[in-house]
Amino acid sequence: MQRRQPLEYNKALERVAQWCAQSEHCSSEVQKKLLSYGLEEHDIARAIAWLIDNRFVNDERFATYFVRDKHRFSGWGPQKIRFQLISKSIPESIINRALLELEDLPTNDTLRHLLVSKLRSSHQPDPWKLKASLVRFAISRGYTYDDILPIVEDLLSNREYTDC
Repeated sequence: MQRRQPLEYNKALERVAQWCAQSEHCSSEVQKKLLSYGLEEHDIARAIAWLIDNRFVNDERFATYFVRDKHRFSGWGPQKIRFQLISKSIPESIINRALLELEDLPTNDTLRHLLVSKLRSSHQPDPWKLKASLVRFAISRGYTYDDILPIVEDLLSNREYTDC
C-alpha cells in the first residue's frame, strides 16, 4: 500500500478551515485531521491557534451544540454526553457549562418518550425482567438511576390501563 504524500502547511490549513466552516469540530478532531495530513507537531499547533483565533474552532461552542444535538436528536442523557465530550478531550469546565443547557430542556420528557418506545417494542412477559430491561436501556442512554426509576415504575404500573 502506497503512503500519501504529506500536504504542505497552507494546503492543509485551507482544507481544515473549509471542513470547520461546514460543521462544528473540536480542537482534538482538528488535531487528528491535521495529523492525518502529515503535518509536524509545531505546524499542527500553529494551525490550531490560527483556527481558534479566526473562530473556525471553539471548544465551548462545539460542546454546547453537541449537548443540544445529542439530547434532542439521539435522546442521550447527561452521563453519556459527558463521557463522549471527555473522549473528545474537552476540558471539564467547558463540559459543565455546556451541560447546563440540559436544565432548560425537557430531559424527563425525552426519557419518558424513549422508555415508552422501548416498552412498546418489548415482548417480555416477566415484569421484573421487563423493568430490568428498561432500566438497562435508559442507563445505556446516559440517564441516572434516580431519574429512571420513577418513570419506569409509573409506566409499568399504568401499563395495563394504557396502550403502551
